[in-house]
Amino acid sequence: VSSLRSTSEQLTFTLSPDLDDTHRWFGSLSYTIANSRALTSGFDNTTFGSPLSRSWARSGFDIRHRVVVQSGITRAGLTLTMFGRLQSGVPYTPIIGSDVNGDGLVNDRAFIFDPKVSTDPAVASAMRTLRQSSQRDVRQCLMRQRGRPAAVNSCEGPWSASMNAQVNYAFKLPRTGQHASITLAAMNPLG
Repeated sequence: VSSLRSTSEQLTFTLSPDLDDTHRWFGSLSYTIANSRALTSGFDNTTFGSPLSRSWARSGFDIRHRVVVQSGITRAGLTLTMFGRLQSGVPYTPIIGSDVNGDGLVNDRAFIFDPKVSTDPAVASAMRTLRQSSQRDVRQCLMRQRGRPAAVNSCEGPWSASMNAQVNYAFKLPRTGQHASITLAAMNPLG
């Protein structure tokens, strides 16, 4: 029996112009804002201390902002379609690569040492080097949490974009009257 829960909320705005006059163009633009939280324990997520303790935190699949663009044109049997997505980063938790609390799982959250108050010069130097060599979003996440354990899904990865495109040509086969089509699909040519 699971005693854990999650909640998700989202609001989507879609703009889809009426292009009936053209009969060849279609398109839409949508924006979604979402919030997803989960009650987790150290057996199904990360932990700092006892894996039995439960806490509410941002869900690992909580993508806050998403913009989707769809468009296409059809002319003389040739159809070109495009689907593009821009989304905010996926949340993650700073963890360490070993089992500190002895529960047998390598899922322990990192303690973010503050180099200004650390009594160990090697730890202070390593933290300064980590901050200086990290990307801006990683550096900000570490700075917000210095002097305490990292919180569950307290950091967020970079924004990402993807696009798929497809060209389709539909035609009649000679002498048979049957229809056929040829399709060329490009999966994420931006990547």
